Amino acid sequence: MSQYHRACVPIAGVMAALVGGGVLAIYVFSMFAKQIALDFEWSRSTVAFGATVFSLMNGIGAVFLGRAMDKWGMKRTTLIMIAIFGLSLCSLSLIPASVPIYLTVFAIIGFSGAAATIYPYSLAISAWFDQSRGLMIGIMNVGTGIGGILLPLVAAYMLANYGWREGYVVIGILAFLLPCIALVWLLKLPDDFEADRKRLQASHAQQSIWQLFVESRQLKILMLGIFLVAFATLGFLSQLAIIVGDKQLGPLEIAGVMSAASLASTVSRFATGVAMDYIPARFVAAFLFLLASAGIWFVTAHDSYLMLVIGGALLGIGLGAEADVMTFMTSRYFELHKFGSVIGLLHLMFTWGGAAGIYLLSMSFDAFGNYIYASYAFMAVVAIGVMCLLSLGPYKFPPAPKQKASA
Repeated sequence: MSQYHRACVPIAGVMAALVGGGVLAIYVFSMFAKQIALDFEWSRSTVAFGATVFSLMNGIGAVFLGRAMDKWGMKRTTLIMIAIFGLSLCSLSLIPASVPIYLTVFAIIGFSGAAATIYPYSLAISAWFDQSRGLMIGIMNVGTGIGGILLPLVAAYMLANYGWREGYVVIGILAFLLPCIALVWLLKLPDDFEADRKRLQASHAQQSIWQLFVESRQLKILMLGIFLVAFATLGFLSQLAIIVGDKQLGPLEIAGVMSAASLASTVSRFATGVAMDYIPARFVAAFLFLLASAGIWFVTAHDSYLMLVIGGALLGIGLGAEADVMTFMTSRYFELHKFGSVIGLLHLMFTWGGAAGIYLLSMSFDAFGNYIYASYAFMAVVAIGVMCLLSLGPYKFPPAPKQKASA
């Protein structure tokens, strides 16, 4: 039976990743945003501010989720937050043309959407798998890429035939139903893992988040490195279509660059996981994030379509690697019973770093009339982030040595 539960964990992760919060926030929201602006007679910036609120609250929600998983258990905490997430998505179908109500609902979606990530399932994978942990995380994270392809099609169908309100009802139901099936029927943590968690909780032996931050050199380095890399890669990628469009490319060519980024991101999610089973994660991360930095250069310094496609693909590789890197490094540098607390802080850095990068890149364009200066600054930021990750040193909790077959 234990082998059955072990095999079901990555399947559960893929199901949840298909309707993850990141997929809904980026791909589905972008499908509905224009129509929301038209129906409510709002500016596009007002509608887009909902996504900003989502990102800010998503980081805070991740800190809460992580601590709650360590304290009360992964399944119970995730189920409750997923239920709130699905209901709040459905509630968008009922909101009036009120900016405060709109932003409040998106704040709830963002906070509860912290559970609609791969992090709870990454904890389960880390508890069940050791030698092939990276591979399983990579397989699970491919679900995010598939969801990014399928959910916009669902959203487009609903928008064309019913409307964005009905579309959010369907998306909300899916966002609750798939993770619920995964958590209730497919996902189970090892018995000894849960017993250890309850014992630690009963003995009050768990550190507070502040204690963990103060006492752990690796945590501070990881937080800074993730913040810097997300600042540059997310910030630049968010404006990629606009930057490419400024180079006098047509809509189909712009879509080609964005598709290259999306496809590369999906492939990177799997390849990164596999690579980390054989190569120390800090080296894998450094290589991939430097590729993303090269992508910024390709897009900034070139006008030819081929070079822009290459640049978009390199950026997608870096972005696709980030979730794998965060979850895998957390499991190798920290005890699994601290996984939730650590990954919550890292996700906070990821979302807030990305939000800061998006804002400052836009500010740079307003100040200078181009993205050149900010782009080269972003490349330097990635380099500093890479140096942070390289300074982490060897794993504190490396894979157990492989047992040699007896003669």
